[in-house]
Amino acid sequence: YGDHRDLHLSLRRQRQMCIRDRSNEGNSFSSLEISESLQTGILSTDVDFLKYNFESKRDLENNLASHNLNLSLVYNSKQSRNYHSFSFCDQWNNCAESSEIKVVSVSGSNCKNNNCDYKEVFQVQLTDEFLKNTINDGFSMRLISDSKTNKIEIPKAYLMGYLKVAQ
Repeated sequence: YGDHRDLHLSLRRQRQMCIRDRSNEGNSFSSLEISESLQTGILSTDVDFLKYNFESKRDLENNLASHNLNLSLVYNSKQSRNYHSFSFCDQWNNCAESSEIKVVSVSGSNCKNNNCDYKEVFQVQLTDEFLKNTINDGFSMRLISDSKTNKIEIPKAYLMGYLKVAQ
């Protein structure tokens, strides 16, 4: 039975965050960041850490919005994976032809015993049409490097919430 005021407080906080994230002109918005761990192998230490969020900008002259999906992947490895492309996949894991990904940065730190913690940051441009077409199911994509691929799923609820506020 919780106190209904808790719900109102969380809704108010969410609304305030959304308002605070809008620019003064009302033409840009950044969603909250989501963090996940991705199991990449059979060992409990085979884990990559993913963070992502959406950003949108609206052209006030033609009212068209452009969207970016910002991704950050942290992993421990002997060398950087150097992701270079991505592809969108359907619910049966059939993936479309890959597209080049915009690499924002790649860095390594905490190097010990021939391994380092690497962080690769990417940006994927998405159209309004693509997001509206995937709103009922969310979408999945694969990040592709020469040595590894990672499947990333953007859940329906997160996409719906983002589009509701960004529109």
